[in-house]
Formats: sequence, C-alpha cells, structure tokens
Amino acid sequence: MFGPTVNYQSADQATDVAVGDFNRDGKPDLVVTNQSTGNVSVFLNQGGGTFGPAVNYAGGTENYSLALADFNGDGKLDIAMADVVGEVTLLLGNGNGTFQTATVYEPFFPTRLVAGDFNGDGAIDLAIGYDSNFVILLNNRGTKIALSSSVNPSRVGQLVTFKTTVTASLPGLPIPTGKVTFKDGTTKLATIALTGSTATFSTSALTAGTHKITATYSGDTNFNPHSSPTLIQKVI
Repeated sequence: MFGPTVNYQSADQATDVAVGDFNRDGKPDLVVTNQSTGNVSVFLNQGGGTFGPAVNYAGGTENYSLALADFNGDGKLDIAMADVVGEVTLLLGNGNGTFQTATVYEPFFPTRLVAGDFNGDGAIDLAIGYDSNFVILLNNRGTKIALSSSVNPSRVGQLVTFKTTVTASLPGLPIPTGKVTFKDGTTKLATIALTGSTATFSTSALTAGTHKITATYSGDTNFNPHSSPTLIQKVI
C-alpha cells in the first residue's frame, strides 16, 4: 500500500527518472529528464520520503533518456543523457548534489542509454540504442592491468618480484602515470610509482601457504583507478 500522491514540479515534459545518491548523504535522490526544455531536474532527498525543489541543469536538446554512473572514477555519481537530435550529454557530479557544465557528444541518434564497464577496464561505458541496433561507446579513461610473478610457486625465504604493467585500454592515448599499491589479501605490501608503464615490488617475506596478490592503480588526470585480477602466489 502507498500513501497519497505528492507532486514535485520538474521543468517540463518529464520523460525519464533515475535514482542515485548525488550528495553522498546515504539518501536516494532523484533526477528527471525534461524533453521540451532540454535540461534535467535534480531533487535532493530531505529524508522522510520528501524532496527539495528541483534544481535544473542545462544540457542536450529534448532529453528523454538517462543513465547514472561514475564515469570519471572520482567516486561521485554522474549523469548521461540522450536527446532527440542525436546527442549524448554528460554531467559530471561534484559529490555535493551539484553538477558541472555539460559536455555534449554526438555519435549518432540514441534512443536509450545503459551504463556498464563492458570491456572490464575500470571505466564505465555506455550502450546506446538507436534505430534497430545498438552500439557501445567506450570510455577512454580505462586501463589494462597485468600482474605477474617472477617465480610461482616459490619457497619460504625466496625473493619474489611482482611486476605490474598499466596501459591505456584504447589506442592513441597517453601513458598512464601515478602509483600502484600491491596487496596480499587486505594487507598492504607496498606502493610504487609507475616508471613508464610498469611498477615492480620484491619481497622475501612471504610465509608458507597461498597468497592472494593484487595491484591497484591509483589513476591520474586521464585515467580511472583500477585493480588487477588476483594473482595466486603459492609458497612452499
């Protein structure tokens, strides 16, 4: 059962709605696309099932579909929109319930958007439907991370070197910079700055047993943070 209707005024001709915590206060907020005005309305949750007045953000032309995700990997929820003139518009979140000026992309004529990391590179992509087809718009902030061991299995007291290679997942992009943190399960082993595309860490302190080694890339101004698959290091 539901209580009586409570109406909230958006800009005009609401066409799609999505739920996300835009100001990171643990309460679900709302965003609505407005077709005739070409903007979106954000309603911040005030608790108790009530919302503040609409805050409108310009972007796109006659928006009618949206998708929410952290597209630039900064931990803040962003908004992607599709409109009737073939544009995809991105509003980056500031993490406090407000958004930056829109960036408009014009790949084709989208009808619906779905967000997801379709190539597993740590950057959220968009699947865009148009006509009777759909295409994938890959995010250029993704990386490929390879982690290897110099010897596996190793013996107790033996020196083992772990090597991580971080490269852009799409061609024609700069070499990632930043740092890599090596972990054994949840235990931090070391943080090493990338040299070129690689970072290495050596240790002879691994105890007998199975160790789950991961390498987490910090990200930089061009690339999102990303973690390697787990490497199982056996020590006998």
